[in-house]
Amino acid sequence: MTVERIKIGGKTEDGEPVHLSPWTFEVPQIRAIVEKWLAGEVLNACAGKTSLDHDGPITRNDIDEDRDVDTHFDVREIDDHFDRDHFDTVVYDPPYTAEMAERHYDGNHVGRKWEARGAIANVTAPGGHVLTFGYNSDGLDGWDGWERVATYYFRTPNWSGYDIALSVDRKGGGAPVAGEVPDVTEQTTLVAATDGGNDCAVDTATDR
Repeated sequence: MTVERIKIGGKTEDGEPVHLSPWTFEVPQIRAIVEKWLAGEVLNACAGKTSLDHDGPITRNDIDEDRDVDTHFDVREIDDHFDRDHFDTVVYDPPYTAEMAERHYDGNHVGRKWEARGAIANVTAPGGHVLTFGYNSDGLDGWDGWERVATYYFRTPNWSGYDIALSVDRKGGGAPVAGEVPDVTEQTTLVAATDGGNDCAVDTATDR
């Protein structure tokens, strides 16, 4: 399994410093990793205003009716609108907190995160990947039939002081239809820390 720590930084083509904005994929370090994982038919479940580059079809969804996207479905109900096992890759980058939603996204907040992740799991094809952003690396690790294949931590010392985690999980052929909160008592979690801006070791531990 891949585990990487990546520092956000550098300058844009206009010479401006690179920093994390409300639109995640404006950051070149994040965008490059995400686009590397895009394969087949893609769903960008909380697309916002930025677009990703991919040589295949991308469905851009955002609940905000003012966004120029393909669909405006509630991500918690996305499996009511697309067939099961429809997408080869799903990118899931919701507002991480209610406060963030109020500040940047007109109050649109997923709320019941496991409900949204279950809906996303249902529309992902066997062998496909879900890319989940957040302040932790939960993703779909520990869900029946899912395998963690990569975790990336993006250092953001000039924005919030917190690392942003990107979890990449692969769906196996035996994954059941998601509906309820999974049993994660045996979930393997990845913990990363920032020590005064210096890299720290990334450890794996089992939640007992």
